Amino acid sequence: MTNLPAQLSTLDQEITALTEQLSPAGPDDIAKAIASLMDGGMLFPQSIKAADPVEEYRIVLKGVPICGLRAAFIKLKRGEYPDLNPAFIPLPAALARLARDEAAGKTELRRMASERRRGLLDSAQLVAEQKVISQEKRRKASEIIAQVAAARRAEENAA
Repeated sequence: MTNLPAQLSTLDQEITALTEQLSPAGPDDIAKAIASLMDGGMLFPQSIKAADPVEEYRIVLKGVPICGLRAAFIKLKRGEYPDLNPAFIPLPAALARLARDEAAGKTELRRMASERRRGLLDSAQLVAEQKVISQEKRRKASEIIAQVAAARRAEENAA
């Protein structure tokens, strides 16, 4: 446990970095990503009847992790989703699901790092409590030894 501060610091940095990557996508991030797909030749699905389709995507994608959104857009541009038509931008709900799925690994890593941190703190607390208990046991043992020694001296003096 001597390197506990270093371990906690490393975990804190890892958790912070993952939290930043998992921060929610903002309206500008979403608009830029949609524009990027459109620049690459992808079209909005015909089923979207809104006057401003980008706004529909902004509404639905609000709050999805930015890292997941970016990963999904890169894969869409590369045609890496075999079950999706590469000519069309997925429907907003489908795109939100893709972004969440892409971010799931980082979400799990952050959860595991938080659990490791909590485990290290719990372990350090147990070690500290064991030290206190051990010191208390030594003190009591010393008192008993001192009492026995005093009793023997008293017996010897009486005899």
